[in-house]
Amino acid sequence: ILLQLKLEMQDVVNKEVILRTKVRCSGKDLPSTRQTSNVRGDLDKLVNQLHKCITRTVKYIILLK
Repeated sequence: ILLQLKLEMQDVVNKEVILRTKVRCSGKDLPSTRQTSNVRGDLDKLVNQLHKCITRTVKYIILLK
């Protein structure tokens, strides 16, 4: 289970790097409404995935105690 959680968290980190790159690239020009919506949607997905990973990790830690 810990290995699976580690892999999921690494996936979140990788997606975060991609999102940061998108924000930096779109920041050079004035971002369109569509670009802003896409980045916002990606950010929402990333936050939800991170929340799920953290929740699962906490549940696992509680079960170990």
